[in-house]
Amino acid sequence: MRDENLRSAWTVSVGKEAGTAHASTVGETTALVSLGDWMDIGPRPEGRHPWGDAESPYAGLGGDDGVKALAWAFYDVVEETSPVLTAMLPRDTQVSREKLYEFLSGWAGGPPLYWERRGHPALRMRHAPFPIDRHAAEEWTRCMTEALDRLGVGGDLGRFLRRELGRTADQLQNRH
Repeated sequence: MRDENLRSAWTVSVGKEAGTAHASTVGETTALVSLGDWMDIGPRPEGRHPWGDAESPYAGLGGDDGVKALAWAFYDVVEETSPVLTAMLPRDTQVSREKLYEFLSGWAGGPPLYWERRGHPALRMRHAPFPIDRHAAEEWTRCMTEALDRLGVGGDLGRFLRRELGRTADQLQNRH
């Protein structure tokens, strides 16, 4: 299997439980992936993805610079507007920003930086120490939405990222 096919499959499917492999089919390519929570994109018009015409969300965001800008904008919004999320963060968010950038890079179809530098993301395990209830998940999604708005990410790409990252936030809830 060619690397770009695996990367493309990875952007549209993420496993039900961290650490569990699942088969994903993109076009005629089937790949095993394991990360986060399952995302089924369903049928799509020929040549279009749920995020638009770009090869991947990573490309649609503008590659490395765009993904890094999104991670930084997200933490700017958190620090400016969200006492709930700020309470869960270290005073200096530099490492948190880097981790989100690395994760989003691979998740969006770019280089799997988080995997290369830190191992499997295991999102539920890594977020288990934080009290994430519905309000915190909604607050995370609100901050990500505002970050996307600040960067002018709209259209299919904006809708896709808001929906899928919002689902991820919802699935990280560990308090009721």
